[in-house]
Amino acid sequence: MDAITLHALSIGRMFAASEPFKAYSDCVARLHELGFSVAPMQHHSPTAVMFGRDLRIQKYRNLSPSDKDNTHGWIEGDFRSGPVHFKLTAAGRRAVAPKEMAT
Repeated sequence: MDAITLHALSIGRMFAASEPFKAYSDCVARLHELGFSVAPMQHHSPTAVMFGRDLRIQKYRNLSPSDKDNTHGWIEGDFRSGPVHFKLTAAGRRAVAPKEMAT
């Protein structure tokens, strides 16, 4: 992942749309393009995101405190009506950073 994309994800990315669940779907599609896996949605809870393709991630209610601390990012917001916001965590920045940026 290039430094510009990494920086944009670190400060967060907002997705908005006028159709039901469109903002959430757009966010998930973009994350998949960037090589992330996304947990299933859970009503009134954030959705966990991990760097790596085809990872199986539990819903928020099933994540342990340690799992939550090690999650690479979160999708939050109004999943039905939008907007939704994706924010990369510190663990996520370390996971996706190019080798030269990780130190």
